[in-house]
Amino acid sequence: MKENSKKFTNVKKLLVIFSLIICFTVSCKGKEENNNTPSPTVDLQLQENIGDSSVTPVSDNNDTSPEKTEISKQEPEEDQNTEDVKEESVNKDLYAEPWINSDLKENFTKNMKLSPKEDFHLYANYEWLKNAEIPAGYSGWNFFDEVYKCVIEKEIALITDENVDNHEVELIKDFYNAILDWDERNETGLTPMTQLIDEIRAIQSLDEFTDFICNKDKRNFSRFVNVMIEPAISDSSKYIVAIRLNFHITLGGEQVISIQRRQETAEKVFVSELMNLAGYDRIEAVQMYEADTYRVEPYFYQNIFYQEDFGSPKFYAENNIIMTNDEIKSLTKAFPLMGILEYYGVADAEEYQVFYPKAFDNLDNFYIENNLESLKKYLIVTCVMQMGPHLNQDADKLLNDYKESLYGTSEVASDEEYALESVVSYLNTPFYKAYLQKYDATEIKERITKLVEQIIDEYRLMLSEEDWLSEATKKFAIEKLDNLKINVICPETWDDFSNMNLKGLSYLEARRKIIDYQWQLMIAKIGETCRRDEWRNIKLTTNAYYDSLYNSININYGIVDGEFYYDGISDEELYAGLGTIIGHEISHAFDSNGALYDKNGDYVNWWTEEDYKSFEEKTDKLIKYYNNITVWLNGYVNGNRVCGEAIADIAGMKVILKMAEKIPDFNYEEFFTAYAKSWRSITTEEYEQYLFAMDTHLLAYLRTNTVVQQFEKFFETFGVKEGDTMYLSPKKRVSIW
Repeated sequence: MKENSKKFTNVKKLLVIFSLIICFTVSCKGKEENNNTPSPTVDLQLQENIGDSSVTPVSDNNDTSPEKTEISKQEPEEDQNTEDVKEESVNKDLYAEPWINSDLKENFTKNMKLSPKEDFHLYANYEWLKNAEIPAGYSGWNFFDEVYKCVIEKEIALITDENVDNHEVELIKDFYNAILDWDERNETGLTPMTQLIDEIRAIQSLDEFTDFICNKDKRNFSRFVNVMIEPAISDSSKYIVAIRLNFHITLGGEQVISIQRRQETAEKVFVSELMNLAGYDRIEAVQMYEADTYRVEPYFYQNIFYQEDFGSPKFYAENNIIMTNDEIKSLTKAFPLMGILEYYGVADAEEYQVFYPKAFDNLDNFYIENNLESLKKYLIVTCVMQMGPHLNQDADKLLNDYKESLYGTSEVASDEEYALESVVSYLNTPFYKAYLQKYDATEIKERITKLVEQIIDEYRLMLSEEDWLSEATKKFAIEKLDNLKINVICPETWDDFSNMNLKGLSYLEARRKIIDYQWQLMIAKIGETCRRDEWRNIKLTTNAYYDSLYNSININYGIVDGEFYYDGISDEELYAGLGTIIGHEISHAFDSNGALYDKNGDYVNWWTEEDYKSFEEKTDKLIKYYNNITVWLNGYVNGNRVCGEAIADIAGMKVILKMAEKIPDFNYEEFFTAYAKSWRSITTEEYEQYLFAMDTHLLAYLRTNTVVQQFEKFFETFGVKEGDTMYLSPKKRVSIW
């Protein structure tokens, strides 16, 4: 995309100024848990929150992601000194213990000593880490991205193939071309947004405000309530209407607060500059954003959530209350909840699942005439944030500045890549079906399904041998494992898009039609029996995930490519990559979150009191182990946050090592090296800080080193002994299963 004008020259200056004002400080969390103070965080919404099931407890590998290299061909020799790295001192602010944070190239120095006994991740990945570069438009680059690059090439071939002609491809091409029609988008300009803003500004009373937010013809702003259709927490066999306030107020330690403040700064600039382009006063826009962020949102979820709580299935389950239609009608008095539910077409449901009903009391108390101006400002800000990313090239440039400020992205991705990602996101089902039709996966599906079944068999044996579990708990755990639904490559049933037509529509029109169509598909499921052969999170990405509510493991087609899977792949490489990932995802059925759901996906306590106490003791040991690791100066890992994913990482490795014992002449050096390569990653400093503060997964280099050092086989393979940095004594190892 070409630069449009000089009108953006002050944007980055504003970002710097705002950053100085809020005194951004990164990660000062010590070994002891910090006091948590409230800080709002509002995600820049790239699409409306209709039918979004992302808040349900779906465990996700969550490493977006792709090229193939030979294993163990360019490994540095043990204890090799590197001479060709630029000579500069380690950035002390980014120094870590017990290993340097090798996700950040700033930490590389001349004459680094490489040894598998000291830092296995750096030893196995040094050449790649030293030479890899982050592509334009990305905030990081990793093994998953390399694999996904292979998928992208196939996606482009699909879109440009003139010989492929079916309904799904027609939808894809129509939407793809509409996204890239910058002539039409530039001609339309910011008018759709300014018209809506002017209507909101003209509102004179709370009654007018109520009429406006309940009007089905008014779109592209937050209606305060997020409505979803999803399996019920207590009975996952049926779909239910789930509602919660559409806010993201959480509390966290200083590392979380610092990222939230940087996000607020970036959003503030995005909103103020976009409104200024539309002809509004920049200072007034800043004041609107601050009124939204610092007055409206904190009021509703005040002093109740911690960042770790909000992502916890246990917290999510215990704070979702089933209400009848009559109870919903009386849930609010001032706020027009039933009018909002009518807008979404779900006002006649027999029952609802309400997340934290007390928050609706807070909304009701705020929804008064005296707060009309604050409510209007909130609507305007959400309008700008929802519509801004979908307007003209001027708005798109500001969006890229936002990403650069928050994640450290350099330059921008190509228009074609931007359009492709949008098509994959919005038309996820048609695109997936078209991809599968062009690239048959029958043989791959059979092999990966067999691998999953083998891993399940090994888990069954592992569970039966756990001496700290009672027979009653073992029985329930194995029943859950036996009831696990295996979904490989694609779902068995698909949503029907045969009645959708996007021919001749503009980008905004097509986007609106897609959102409406998919929402109608969702509300048609209300009250129906859930089908575990469906995928609630279908998207062609390099990913796999476990779904707690369906008790299913889902292996996406996009992850079965590149170095993760190819003709002739060795058992060692297959086990190290896909094998440990599958083992990871299955273990989510028994981690600190999955342990709260039974074989049907219902929130049920199937543990004996004594067994769960033992489980918590083991988990607490793991948390303390991670709490003592730093990723830069005073940047201690939050063991509570990463606990579930760390349990899964270690369990995934354990189950695969058990399987490897049954293969004659298994090459463990190749296996462990391939495992380390699957987590190779470089990131911008900004994105690494973001991941460290907000993600429930460990940083990439820790997913190698902290996992392998739990296993004696790793020590045997590389001669690791007591006194070596990679060594961990048996009494300090933290495997749960």
